Amino acid sequence: MNAFDMSENSEKKIGRDLFGNEKDKDFSKIENQINKPISFDEALKDDLIDDDIIKNEIVKESTSNLGEVTAICAIYTNAYFSSIVLSEFDGVYYYLKKVAHAFHKYPQITEENLNNELSDNEIFNIKLSTLNELLEKFDINKKTTVFVSSIGGQNVVEYHSLIANDEDQLRDKLIDVMITPFDTLNTRVEFQVMSTSVSNEGRVFNVLAVAVDNDKFFDSYSLVTSAGIDCNIMDLDIMSTINLFEFAEKPELGKVYCILDIGYDLSSIVVYTKGSHDLYKRNLDFTYNSFRRQLSKNRDISKDEAEDLIANTSFYTFITKSFETQTQENLNKLYNVKSFIKTNLLNEIQKTFQFYASKNSSKMPEKIFITGIGTLIKNFDDFFGKTVDLKSDYLRISSRFKGSTEIKNRVEKESYIFCKPLGLSLRNN
Repeated sequence: MNAFDMSENSEKKIGRDLFGNEKDKDFSKIENQINKPISFDEALKDDLIDDDIIKNEIVKESTSNLGEVTAICAIYTNAYFSSIVLSEFDGVYYYLKKVAHAFHKYPQITEENLNNELSDNEIFNIKLSTLNELLEKFDINKKTTVFVSSIGGQNVVEYHSLIANDEDQLRDKLIDVMITPFDTLNTRVEFQVMSTSVSNEGRVFNVLAVAVDNDKFFDSYSLVTSAGIDCNIMDLDIMSTINLFEFAEKPELGKVYCILDIGYDLSSIVVYTKGSHDLYKRNLDFTYNSFRRQLSKNRDISKDEAEDLIANTSFYTFITKSFETQTQENLNKLYNVKSFIKTNLLNEIQKTFQFYASKNSSKMPEKIFITGIGTLIKNFDDFFGKTVDLKSDYLRISSRFKGSTEIKNRVEKESYIFCKPLGLSLRNN
């Protein structure tokens, strides 16, 4: 799938240059566009770099210098963190050379320090210092080919057939017809013309269009440019995931597939047919943090205890009667876990499938592939076979990459961290 390509001569560009005329401007001092985290964790002000990475991940394969690329994914949650993949494509194979991640937890907001919370500029500086420390610690060359997937937040991908005189008019029409959660004046739309035809009414453009929040886009652009990174492509997270899925699974032409990406604060579901221009994506209210909060309130337990429960309890157990009977009656009614899962996960998946089928000759996905933090939820892959009679599996993300066993094991174990930058690195061919 195509990304927002920054190179001048790329054949993979969606519409016009995503940065447009903004490329030469200085965005390093943007202070009012950084979104504060939804929730806050322990009051830790020092950047926390995983020291194990130094021992395990500075491993280089003896490959050629062709196609070396750095892929960076910055994720905004209650703890901001970045992940990096340095890979190389020799024309035949992709080699994993380095993988690393770092995170920084923001100070907790309490009643005592409510009026002393971090400013937008302070949060931006925390993000910048975390990213810079990661780049420097692992000797990442900022001037190699760098792809960035850090737009985050909500994005909308739609397929449209519209009549227009030219691509400028087409862009204006897309802004009007695309259904987005953004203000129309603050929506950035890019598109790829898939095919054209001529009708009695004029020229028909068949396009795959992507809409993002303009402020969110510049949040990301400001961060990477302030770090001194020469960004060649800024991709959408979900497109990176689809790139990786197609590389890892080699989907069959004509078959319908579903990718369920569970995030800390943002989850999404994608349904598409291999070989078709049709792609349907929607965001889900079921996220790791929303489920953890519901579970914590339901059982009247701490955040850590809820996370342990998620990691060690088969997910299907949460919708059984035996689980409900172990919960205090008043809490069970107010914060019913079974109802939360059915409403925010199962019902949403079924509605997504039904909508896709209504637009695509009753086609339905044959399997669900799980990515993101969903890989850390115990037996999450078995859940859908028991509830919606649909096969599911975790996306095995490192199987077709070359590289040391150490790196591949690390990537697979922490796939929720490295899934998106791996998919982004595949833009190199």
